[in-house]
Amino acid sequence: MGFTFGTTIRRKSLCLVSLRNELLSLLICLFIGCFWGVISSVVNTAENRDWPSQEMLSRGDPFGLVSGVLIAIPSGVATALR
Repeated sequence: MGFTFGTTIRRKSLCLVSLRNELLSLLICLFIGCFWGVISSVVNTAENRDWPSQEMLSRGDPFGLVSGVLIAIPSGVATALR
């Protein structure tokens, strides 16, 4: 929102601060997600030999991914336009 508002009122400093904050937030989210994924996979594989389960493996099925994308994209567009 800050980047859009900065563009609208033509204030370069607001655009740069907003862009920096967005990129920093993205990096923090990626780092935490990767860190948590590594930690949970190490803990779960040490405790449970039936990991990943059949349900987890079915989530990566190409048909499931395509159908998920076909639902997610229109849903995101509808939410953005609302």
